[in-house]
Amino acid sequence: MNKEFWAGIFVLIGLGSVGFVYVSVFVDKVVTEQKVYHLDANDVTGIAVGSPVMMRGYNVGRVTDITAEVEPRLRFEVELALLPNIPIPKDSKVLLGSRLAGGGIIDIQPPEEIGELLAEGEHLILTPVTSVQDLLETAEGILKDIAVMTKRGREFVEDPNQGLELRLQEVDKILKDMSLVLGETNSFLQELE
Repeated sequence: MNKEFWAGIFVLIGLGSVGFVYVSVFVDKVVTEQKVYHLDANDVTGIAVGSPVMMRGYNVGRVTDITAEVEPRLRFEVELALLPNIPIPKDSKVLLGSRLAGGGIIDIQPPEEIGELLAEGEHLILTPVTSVQDLLETAEGILKDIAVMTKRGREFVEDPNQGLELRLQEVDKILKDMSLVLGETNSFLQELE
């Protein structure tokens, strides 16, 4: 009877686990009402099924499918499932960004004044915020600036007319003058007593 009891408990736990997985995976998709929109993109770096879709910091949905089309050129169609109560203006910009922890994020930026709204199933264009080439050019510019600053700093330190040694000599002179003034002040105070 002891073996049968534990076998029954094991079967119940297994059925409970399967039920939980079914509810969390399948029922969530069916029960949650969503509006579907499409993005046309040339680059989907970091985006995958399940990636979040944000609107000014608010999570409005997720990516549900990515389809690659190769004719006449490589491009992607990204399917978004968004909350039904969030309207998407037609003039919205859709940017491809990245998260600090890694992975991509889709950011919908509506215009300041909202006019016409998108109907469900309509298309928007996904724009990368920065390309890899832009990042490389920016890094190259920063490295050039650092090289110029380092060169000028070295010239300043090594220049006998304005370099570090001259500045330290001036500080020594100031400290000696202050020491003399403090000594004279101390002598003057002792005379007053």
